[in-house]
Amino acid sequence: MKKTNLYYKTVFKRKEVAKDIALIILLFFMSWPRLLMEVFLRKNFGERYFSFTTVIFLSVILFFMPIGLDRALYYSGDTTFSGIVIRNITWYIYIAGLIYVSVLRQKEIRREIGTFDFSKFSAYDGDIQPAFYKIKIWGKEVNRRQISIFIEPAFLFAVGVILTLCIQKVGVLIILCSLCYAFSYQFAYTRGDHFILDTIDEMICNEEMVASFVDGRRPEETRGFEMRGNAPIDPAFRKQVIDNCIEQEPITEAL
Repeated sequence: MKKTNLYYKTVFKRKEVAKDIALIILLFFMSWPRLLMEVFLRKNFGERYFSFTTVIFLSVILFFMPIGLDRALYYSGDTTFSGIVIRNITWYIYIAGLIYVSVLRQKEIRREIGTFDFSKFSAYDGDIQPAFYKIKIWGKEVNRRQISIFIEPAFLFAVGVILTLCIQKVGVLIILCSLCYAFSYQFAYTRGDHFILDTIDEMICNEEMVASFVDGRRPEETRGFEMRGNAPIDPAFRKQVIDNCIEQEPITEAL
């Protein structure tokens, strides 16, 4: 039986709906520029993580961006399609490379119709390049979290800066994508941290409710937990209140 602490869920785990929605929207849009870089750095994605359709959609947008920018900003000079392509040749080489590696990523996750792959988490965000694991910070090897938030974005940022110094628009694109890459992974790992902290806090709440509410112990004695609210005078009734704060959820068996 799974225990759900109604007091913790109601008092401590309050939902900030507007903030949660804003964060979800932000993560959604940041996932697009991250994908533009991730296909080059990682491979073997989960089938629900990588979307080839999204890559094609973003490639079409990227294809027309230099055309719109050049015709809006270049009041003199060659603004024909061929002239724009030649002036932004590295941009279009990038798009071609993006489609090529995305086809490779799609082949890696392809499965037969009607079958499911139980050997891999479907939301897996891909294998990291082994070379990144060899990097050391203060004499210690970096972990996956550090690589995702710092190492990979830093590598992309450096490439973007070099191309920008060479007066290539694609360099600015890579710089912006590298920042979205870092922030999106930071947000993702922070959400994971909060989930684990919520789980630990609920465990502590379950274990210390009786000591706090029934026995009247101070938070210094209950690992920082305090059950706020006026407690009934009768200890037996206080225990009865605690029992009703815990909801038993039946475990359903898979058929």
